[in-house]
Amino acid sequence: MVDLLRTLLSPGYGAYVLDKDGTLLNQSRPINGASDFLRHLHARGIPHVILTNTGEKTRAQVAESISRVLSLAQGVVDESRVVTARDVALRQLNDTMRFSRTFVIGKAAEGHDAFDWRRRV
Repeated sequence: MVDLLRTLLSPGYGAYVLDKDGTLLNQSRPINGASDFLRHLHARGIPHVILTNTGEKTRAQVAESISRVLSLAQGVVDESRVVTARDVALRQLNDTMRFSRTFVIGKAAEGHDAFDWRRRV
């Protein structure tokens, strides 16, 4: 594990793309080193995003969940660092259909959510 962290923290990488499930969390349990790694990235301002295949939760809900499970201070993981399957699907809609607003019907945000792609992911 120490060798992996040493490799990950080497200055040769300019940015990181992290998968939430299996990399940071394992079935809502923290993976060893995940908290320290995210704190390191945040403290040094290293660009990174966290991917998740959920379509049911908003980016804010995912960020809050990760922060809670990994016992991270507020701001270490915020919604601007999270990309959900819903974000990708909506971007695809926007790129192919040229809509600026899409109405999402589902479990998130109490049954529905208005998504404005002009907000940067």
